Amino acid sequence: MVLALVWQPYFSPVSILAGAGVLAALALVAAVRSYRLRRGLSVAALLMRWVLIAALTVLLLGPSTLPASDTRPTRPTLHVVLDTSQSMQQADMDGLPRVVFALRRWLSDERLDALRAAYDVRLHRFDSTLGPLSALPDPEGDEAELASALAGGRTTDLAGSVRGLTAQARGGGGGDGSDDGSGVLLLSDGHDLTEQPMAPVGALARAKGLPIYAVPLGGPLLQQDVAVAASASQSYLLAGEEGRVRVRVLQSGADQDQTTLRVRSGDEDEQTFAVHFDGSPSVVIDVPVERDDVGLHEYVVEADALSDEVETGNNRMSVFVEVTDARLKVLLLEGQPYWDTKFLAQSLRKDERVELTQITQVSLTRRQRLVTRADADAVEVPTTLEGFAGYDVVIVGRGLEDLIDAETAALLPRYVSEAGGRLLFSRGQAYDAETPAGRAIGRELAVLEPAVWGRGLLHGRKLDVTDSGASHPGFAFVVDEEADESVRVLAALPELSVVPVVQRVKAAATVLAEVGAAGAVGGGGGEGAGGGQPVVAAMPYGRGMVVGVLGEGLWRWKLKARDRPELQGVFDRFWSNMVRWLAMGSDFQPGQDMALRLSSLTAPIGEPVNIDAVFRYRVETPPADLVITDPRGEERVETLRAASNSAVRLTSVFTPELPGTYRVELRPKDGVEEGGGGGVESRFQAFDLNVERLSSAARPEIMTVLAERSGGAVLDPYEPAVLLETLERQRASAVVPPTPKPLWDTPWVMTLLLVWAGAEWIMRKKGGLL
Repeated sequence: MVLALVWQPYFSPVSILAGAGVLAALALVAAVRSYRLRRGLSVAALLMRWVLIAALTVLLLGPSTLPASDTRPTRPTLHVVLDTSQSMQQADMDGLPRVVFALRRWLSDERLDALRAAYDVRLHRFDSTLGPLSALPDPEGDEAELASALAGGRTTDLAGSVRGLTAQARGGGGGDGSDDGSGVLLLSDGHDLTEQPMAPVGALARAKGLPIYAVPLGGPLLQQDVAVAASASQSYLLAGEEGRVRVRVLQSGADQDQTTLRVRSGDEDEQTFAVHFDGSPSVVIDVPVERDDVGLHEYVVEADALSDEVETGNNRMSVFVEVTDARLKVLLLEGQPYWDTKFLAQSLRKDERVELTQITQVSLTRRQRLVTRADADAVEVPTTLEGFAGYDVVIVGRGLEDLIDAETAALLPRYVSEAGGRLLFSRGQAYDAETPAGRAIGRELAVLEPAVWGRGLLHGRKLDVTDSGASHPGFAFVVDEEADESVRVLAALPELSVVPVVQRVKAAATVLAEVGAAGAVGGGGGEGAGGGQPVVAAMPYGRGMVVGVLGEGLWRWKLKARDRPELQGVFDRFWSNMVRWLAMGSDFQPGQDMALRLSSLTAPIGEPVNIDAVFRYRVETPPADLVITDPRGEERVETLRAASNSAVRLTSVFTPELPGTYRVELRPKDGVEEGGGGGVESRFQAFDLNVERLSSAARPEIMTVLAERSGGAVLDPYEPAVLLETLERQRASAVVPPTPKPLWDTPWVMTLLLVWAGAEWIMRKKGGLL
């Protein structure tokens, strides 16, 4: 092996040689002076000094070894990734579908063989997910059939697919910035329905040493199309109560066009809405709905076709709204009656949809029971979970220790978490923490309280609605008014009389309203909390929901309304809306012990719909069969299986394959009585809304960001031959030349110099020349 040497002088060679000559002359002078004393020793010492000076001179000229080049053959990996989503069926590449163009120009056998000669080529495909492309079809087949067979993905996740490839690929980065020439060839139109930012994805690929060579396919061509997607905004409606259907009208290639949205149901008059896109890809319209007749009602939502629209099948869909006339069963428990409770009960009695049972401890020996719109026989405080579960909403006032014991109070957390009950604290802390009985009640209810109590009381504080509360039905008296009227209503509301200090709001709670705390509260933990004292908060717990009015004095709203017209009905609307919101968010309709819950009442075909059968009480075996009837009228029985960590919920998954209306029934089995749950029914609409084909414009800017941020390049789709040249240039630019290593920086050289100089000194010392 021949050692390759390079010279890297530390100073000018002339200066180094001149210095060496001076040192050699001085060594000669010293030898001449000692020659008369010891002739032989002086000559030997002179020769040794000259050898040492010569060695130092050579080292100062910088002789360095150059490592031999590693000529071992390497085969870097090239990941070829083909977009197989349906937007790649668009025929705008020389009249060919994008995917067929990629197949013939970039993935032909000849092209792949050339790449495999120097690279380990791995083929991938992606649409909603990334996967291997095991075999390529014959590119010379029928173009439409090829495109349909190869590009069938109904959605595209470009960012997620590239991120997944980066995570699983070895790359050339190795974490040290090196590069072995591995890379990614991305053949796509840049279409990404997830709308994720691409810059971080490209940066991740760069860090992994995987430059992306992007080939943008397709153009901006769009066909005009309009599609609708609609869903009911509430699980069900009470008869005579207004709800809404939210309709989203999507457009493609119709930025400046307009259409008309038509909504009809049965014999009701058709509602029409003008839709102006004004450059927006979609417009959202809330359609008010109201029914007096009980049952499941179908609302047909349809957008008029555009003048040049070809595909009109996605312009129409159905939405189902369930209406019930069953009253809401409300239990009101009050241990220390006051004006708050009296006016609250009066408000609920005015609501024809509420069946109110009020139990009040009037004195130590007298308990009052008032029942509205229900059987009044033998009304008592429930002492079992089933007893509480018979009510849709339970409202508790103050002084519960005077009305119930700790054992009964322990049923309330189970009522909320297990039976999906709704609990409302109407007057802040529901117990007296200064008494042993109150503290026992407090220990049982602590998990349900949306706040942790502090010390002290606030008096005369004004209520203000938070951002979260402004969109809550309980405060509809604010948001339903005009802007200036809302301000007048809030300003006219009287102060709350007493608000206990709150130490903190629990993390799961949402603050709906607050009052100025004058430094009493150190900030809430709940969503929507501001800088004041929380006074109304909502918190989910298990299967149920809790609302806490963390103070007293709302009754003043009722009295103030006599003098302030803008406050007329505010108190009644607040409590009625709050109770209805609680009840209608439950798993069950009023009076039901069994319910069907569908993950969606409108679903695209091919997407699974989760179906839950929910029971108020623990079930060992399903008391009903799950029967699904498809749009053709064909029935099929689906298997219900136990949901994880639940003894009251059974679940199934159904995937619609046909567009149209599906009926879902819980049909009681033979021998099961109505009281065991009864049969319930729901429906959902399956639609064929293909957003992938609706918005098929190419996005070359997406491809550019990916390529540039990853350290790769954007390639001309009509010049596939430049790929190999680009890859070789990338590999060449990544080669780092070997670094010369100085000879002096090696142990044996330094050791030899030191030994030589030491031996010369010892020789002269022993010879008497020093």
